[in-house]
Amino acid sequence: MILRAVFGFILGMFYIGLIAQGSRQHLVADSSSVPRNTIYLEVLGAGGLGSLNYERIFLDKSRFMAGARIGVGSIHFTDFTRRFNPDLLFPAGVFLCYGKRIKAELAGGTTITSIVYPDPEDLKPARRSEIHGWAAIGMRYQRSANGLLLRLAYTPIIEFGVWRHWAGASIGYAF
Repeated sequence: MILRAVFGFILGMFYIGLIAQGSRQHLVADSSSVPRNTIYLEVLGAGGLGSLNYERIFLDKSRFMAGARIGVGSIHFTDFTRRFNPDLLFPAGVFLCYGKRIKAELAGGTTITSIVYPDPEDLKPARRSEIHGWAAIGMRYQRSANGLLLRLAYTPIIEFGVWRHWAGASIGYAF
């Protein structure tokens, strides 16, 4: 059930990206705009201990840009019985940036989690899915041509109404 919801959400994000790409010709300020797509690895952050993310910029005006991101991450790859049964996290959100090469970034979104816990009745592994929020404020370095992306941010996780202090660092490739 949760995998269907995640799959539908991811398809929806790509659909929004395609629509934004079609209207992008009217939004781009000049030909020296930043690359529209980025793939990056994030340590800590909204995707748990590590995540692989895709980012799409759909608004690029002078020093201001906005976009959306989706990803998949994990906290553990084995469950409490030491069998391969990863805890999965699916972060998704939107971001706003301001600056030239070094940009201030403000972001927020949701993370769908699928975590393995012991079943209270028989103590066998059971998967529980939940939705949590996240926010981010930080800095990013991104060239105006294809190439390196570096990010560093404070990324608190909002879990059951409680703010958990967290941070993240990313490295990736923009194209």
